[in-house]
Amino acid sequence: MILYMEGNISYAIGIDVGLNSVGLAAIRLDNNGEPIRILKAMSVIHDAGIDPNGAKESDTRKAISGVARRVRRLYRQRRRRLQKLDFLLHSLGFPVVENKDLDFSDSFIPWIFRAKLADEYIADEKQRKQMLSVAIRHIARHRGWRNPYQSIKSMMQETEYSEFYNELLKNIEKFAPGVGCEGCTPAQLVRDYLLSQQGKASRRLRITTDEKRENHPNSLDPVLPRKLMQSDNMLEILNIFNVQHIDDKYVREQIINAVFYAKSPRGSAENRVGKDAITGKGKRALKASLAFQKYRIISTISNLRIRENSKERCLTIEEKQSVYKLLTTSTDESSKEKSAEAPLYTWIDVADCLGIERYKLRGVGSQIVDGESVGNRPPMLNSELAIIYANNKSLGKSLLTWWLDANRTQEDKEALIEILSNTVDIEAIHDNPEYQDKYGSAIAFIDSMDETEIAALENISLPDGRAAYSLETLDKLNKQMLETDDDLFEARKKLFNLPNNWRPSEAPIAEPTGNPSVDRVLKIVHRFLISAKNRWGNPERINIEHVRSGFQSKKMANSYKELLDKRTKGKENLKAMMRNSLHLGTSDSISDADIRRYEAVQRQNGQCLYCGSEITYHTCELDHIVPRKGPGSTNTRENLVATCSSCNAQKCNTPFATWCEQSAYCKNHDISVDSAINRVRAFIFPPNSYDKRGASQFKKEVIARLKQKVGDEAFDNRSIESVAWMANELHRRIDWYYNSQNYQTNNGISDISNKAQTNVGVYAGSLTAIARRMSGIDGKLEFFDGRRKTRFDRRHHAVDASVIAMMTPGIAKVLSIKCNLRETQLLQGNKVVPGGIDWREYPTANDQGYQQYANWSVRMNALLELLNEEMRADRIAVVNSIRLRYSNSSVHQYEVNALLKLHVGDEIDSETIRRASTPALYCALTRNPDYDVNNGLPENPNRTILLHDKKLNADDSITFFKAQAVQLFVREGSAKIGNSTHHLRIYECFEKLKSGKIKKSYGMIRVFQNDLHRHIHEDLFSCDLPEQSISMRYADTKVAHAVQTGNANYLGYLVPGDEIIVDFSHVKLSGNIGTFVEFLNKIGANCAAYNHWVVVGTDTEKVLILKPSMISSEGIDKLYSNCKRNNFDYSSYEESINEILVGKGWRVSVNVLAKYNTATIRRNALGEVRWTSRSHLPISWSWNTGENRE
Repeated sequence: MILYMEGNISYAIGIDVGLNSVGLAAIRLDNNGEPIRILKAMSVIHDAGIDPNGAKESDTRKAISGVARRVRRLYRQRRRRLQKLDFLLHSLGFPVVENKDLDFSDSFIPWIFRAKLADEYIADEKQRKQMLSVAIRHIARHRGWRNPYQSIKSMMQETEYSEFYNELLKNIEKFAPGVGCEGCTPAQLVRDYLLSQQGKASRRLRITTDEKRENHPNSLDPVLPRKLMQSDNMLEILNIFNVQHIDDKYVREQIINAVFYAKSPRGSAENRVGKDAITGKGKRALKASLAFQKYRIISTISNLRIRENSKERCLTIEEKQSVYKLLTTSTDESSKEKSAEAPLYTWIDVADCLGIERYKLRGVGSQIVDGESVGNRPPMLNSELAIIYANNKSLGKSLLTWWLDANRTQEDKEALIEILSNTVDIEAIHDNPEYQDKYGSAIAFIDSMDETEIAALENISLPDGRAAYSLETLDKLNKQMLETDDDLFEARKKLFNLPNNWRPSEAPIAEPTGNPSVDRVLKIVHRFLISAKNRWGNPERINIEHVRSGFQSKKMANSYKELLDKRTKGKENLKAMMRNSLHLGTSDSISDADIRRYEAVQRQNGQCLYCGSEITYHTCELDHIVPRKGPGSTNTRENLVATCSSCNAQKCNTPFATWCEQSAYCKNHDISVDSAINRVRAFIFPPNSYDKRGASQFKKEVIARLKQKVGDEAFDNRSIESVAWMANELHRRIDWYYNSQNYQTNNGISDISNKAQTNVGVYAGSLTAIARRMSGIDGKLEFFDGRRKTRFDRRHHAVDASVIAMMTPGIAKVLSIKCNLRETQLLQGNKVVPGGIDWREYPTANDQGYQQYANWSVRMNALLELLNEEMRADRIAVVNSIRLRYSNSSVHQYEVNALLKLHVGDEIDSETIRRASTPALYCALTRNPDYDVNNGLPENPNRTILLHDKKLNADDSITFFKAQAVQLFVREGSAKIGNSTHHLRIYECFEKLKSGKIKKSYGMIRVFQNDLHRHIHEDLFSCDLPEQSISMRYADTKVAHAVQTGNANYLGYLVPGDEIIVDFSHVKLSGNIGTFVEFLNKIGANCAAYNHWVVVGTDTEKVLILKPSMISSEGIDKLYSNCKRNNFDYSSYEESINEILVGKGWRVSVNVLAKYNTATIRRNALGEVRWTSRSHLPISWSWNTGENRE
């Protein structure tokens, strides 16, 4: 379908981001902001970048394909290196002799040659050159591991063998006492060991990965260590050169360079680094650089304010420098040594540094000029901390000593960071005088490290990414901000003459971040926004809501889930403890508020924190140490304490410190800040609740609260904005896409234009749930399984996007307060805080936002009607991402299996011939005159075949795949093809029966990725598949025959994620699918629930696997709970439901599926069905062509 322009209209866009889903909605608004039409609403389901072969470990396609690509590159580079070496040896007059062609049967001949060449000069020139060729080629194939920071030239300077050589020496002494001799070359040691073991059952030289030998008693305890260093083999080659009088410097260098050549990927991306956003000169600095991290610290400090006498002021220059010194201190200042743990400063520490109470420090939680949020903790020199506190014993003190050396310059440290960030090609700069001033010190230090230290150095993790500015610009900004009163805004204006509205340009919305899950979200959002803009113009606002895992990788999300599960388990253990100690029954419910109260009493050792009197779980009350100005409370753990009822009643809604100063009750009962602080210091923490640092930090935060004399600030927009880094990154990218003309122009810098601006907001995950609940629409939405949202109906993503589209900062603030009031009442035992208001009644006519909230409630009810209408009419699409490019996953599995060997003249059945190891062999056998389609080849002692222009006789061996599963020929063996089915071709087949009638049927051919490699620049979905291809050989024989004889129509292709629509209204269903559909009808779901299916894969060459597109297994448990609550017996349906939703899915043959008026549906970026495309995009197609060949 071609997108057409409807003209500029007023509309809002909502985006709901989950881990594997994105909800999108465009809502048309009238002049009063009321929704009058849902322009588009859709749910997009994606795979979070997880590779089909790596789902269990949440390995991404990017990671798995990266491993496969590096392995391929390794094999390719090794092959080329050895070919170049052979060419060089030939050009230098050395014979290139393969080991198998030597006049010796001993497989250890290369070792013996190497040892003999190091023993004595070989007088016979022909013999000497042959032995040298064999030795050099053997070393080149087993050259060992090399320090990645070491060049060939510096390796030639080595004079001593490595610790791995010493390990070899110890092994020789262990397995053959008295044989090893220090100073011998590795080959001499191996040769002497082999000679000592003649006539004995000797152990293996190397570790084997061969399954047949892995159970050998000596397979994991070989003679050679796991690796030798290249420097060890370098010493051996130099020794051989000396003994054999190879004195020509050119020859020596040529051979050594060919043997040890390595191409490093380090620094390969440097040419693509962007330029400084302000000056347009100089490369953007690494975020790992100290200059950038200092910039973050200084710009954050410059953004801070100190509250004095109800006013806020900037920090003085001296205060700035004092805080800067604190946050850039990574070691003990007195001893210049690192402490036991890396320092982890908090804003309390910053306040202490400034000599003020924590509550007087303002500006935390706001954004600096470049849009980066000031986090919950102050920024620090993360790269320096990673280096100084590298958790690896192998590094010892060497790295720390080098880093903290009094003569170490800033430039030296930045150079080391660049090297560790893999942005420098060490080989290119190592011995280049041009780079010695910059990198010399760092390279010299790395050269001094041993192999174990180098390996540990490689594991140091530094921040990723690039800053907007170059190092030069960062240094200027840092100096200006630190030495003057200027913040970042003023510093940029003064140094670079920038206007007030300037800000750095942002990346395009869809530009990859390197996180596959995030990249899919960005691409989906970008396509929708582009299409919406082309259709309706710029939106009035765009609101984004995301769950915590929405902008994380699948692995990170899984880790977070494990953490939540651990917390849930801990909470359940705590509940069990509470039931035991409080004598509660299993039917007594325990809320989160009850747990908070129990924990507080236990932590305070049964004492009121204020007066010290005895309290129990039943007699205590929870109090906020510091109340919040305006409605609501700060319900954090450090602000909630257990008190006696008297103290709570007397303190009322007053900060504790103020109450202590002003109340006679406090003086009469000896209540003071100091005494409360002493009780905090005596807190008791249960096991596994806090570590030592966490407990200390918690006490600090409670003490800071006890000292605070003014209430917390009232709720503002920052309270409801998301602070997730990637959420704010998406915010900035979208804002730049729509509003960049307000910041910069293509021709330079401009002032703010009068053009209407698209407002972009990002909200944390719980807001839509609050909005649905507070607006009253939560129980009225017509989902498949009821009127409340569950995860069973996948359209809920689109519904949430519609809800968030109607959000404004003012409404978000009101909802947050309302939700906070509810939480506070629950903590207080469902009592309203004195002087407070019941959460159900907020906002009242006297509260700010009352009219705005009332109007929003009306709009939400209007939205409810629109949403229900869309769901009833099946106009909310659920779209699964599809993948059309050539590469989908690894072409085959890693394990390589042995092949079946037969002779050309043997009897070979047709099934075995189908499993011929190569297409050429298949052709040679099937085109032999003896071949019969049904019976294969009979035994024939005179049979010959032509394979790759080489004649094979009856006694020659040929190979076949052993397994029935689809296989590929890989490295003289076979590997299963795994999940590398690229697409499925659906055919309408015609077969002429004996009666003369034509029988029509449907079938498919699985097209494997391997067969498409030669067609990579063609249309992959229509390219020819020859008879000998893997795809055709493993296809249904009837379908393959019909295709090859022209008795089949190619209807179209399917890929995983494709949507299929079926119509069950005219057929009677049975089996799992019949039971499943019956169940959905019973619970009141309309036919949309079971008419839309998504392709998952194939079971056999005839059977497809489908899963429901509109419904998900995530909500199945809640669905069962609803059935129980409604007294609906679902037990007879459970097995079928679980098989289709949770299990493998609906297994259906292509021929049966075609009977249900099937259509394959492709949609555009707005979720509309696409039947035609001028741009050759995937289009929808019907399976029933109506053709009849009778």
